[in-house]
Amino acid sequence: MLDFSAFQCFFQIRVNDVEIFSFNVEGQTSIDIPINQGILESGECTVEVKVFPLQ
Repeated sequence: MLDFSAFQCFFQIRVNDVEIFSFNVEGQTSIDIPINQGILESGECTVEVKVFPLQ
């Protein structure tokens, strides 16, 4: 699980270069995001969060 808070932005969450979640937040949000679906094989994993201005 990834505990995430955002305010007026667009964000993407990727695990091993696979986008598992993206959301355009016009207000404020605080969510728990399961990242298990992005883990496709055993071994080391990379979790990346990119934040952009609103679309």
